[in-house]
Amino acid sequence: MFAEEGNMAAPQGKIALVQDEASKRIAAEKSEFNKSVREMRKLGILPPGVKPKAKHFNMLAAYQNSNAAKMRATSVARDLAAFESVGGMGAQVLATLNNPKAKATERAIALQAMIQITKSAPMVVSAARIEPDDESPFLIDDSELDGIMSEFSA
Repeated sequence: MFAEEGNMAAPQGKIALVQDEASKRIAAEKSEFNKSVREMRKLGILPPGVKPKAKHFNMLAAYQNSNAAKMRATSVARDLAAFESVGGMGAQVLATLNNPKAKATERAIALQAMIQITKSAPMVVSAARIEPDDESPFLIDDSELDGIMSEFSA
């Protein structure tokens, strides 16, 4: 009889632990929600006395995304300024690539730096679909791509 009572204590302890975790999770979600509402009100997205809807959260997300893009653009501008101060990023990369004494790791680092900077740059993307035509100057045909590949593989 006492063994059964001992077994009852263990599940009740686990249940209490699960309930405690659930209450902590709910409190964290409420705190995050209230923080978002305060930020929306501060930015003027959510008028006083209005309950937040999905459109308000979408506006807040757009604001946060634009701020993140602005920060990335600032970071990229600083990186580019640092490269330009020593002779330009393109000049540095080409000098490394054209140097016959440059090791493969040096070349890889130069290319990786250039790739990272261009990848982190914010891009403005149109919501409208672009339909290219035969006169589009931004399209590269296969012969141009083959020429570029042969230039780098040589």
